[in-house]
Amino acid sequence: MNDADKESLKQREQGYREISVRVWLKDGENFKVQPAFTFIGEQVCSSECGPSRAYLDLVLEGASGRELPETYIAEIIGTE
Repeated sequence: MNDADKESLKQREQGYREISVRVWLKDGENFKVQPAFTFIGEQVCSSECGPSRAYLDLVLEGASGRELPETYIAEIIGTE
């Protein structure tokens, strides 16, 4: 992700705070640590909030494309 893309994402994610995280990527039989970032909600959300349908569809497309477990995908859509 280039700086312009990251800035655009930050503008779209108003109401969230950016934090740094580390993720472990599988590299053959080994894992390597990769720095990353994510967003944390600034406020407690009522039962009516959540991602837009378009965003949820994008996440589900990525999960399916990466062949994540069906149980994980079911959790994302709330059917588990």
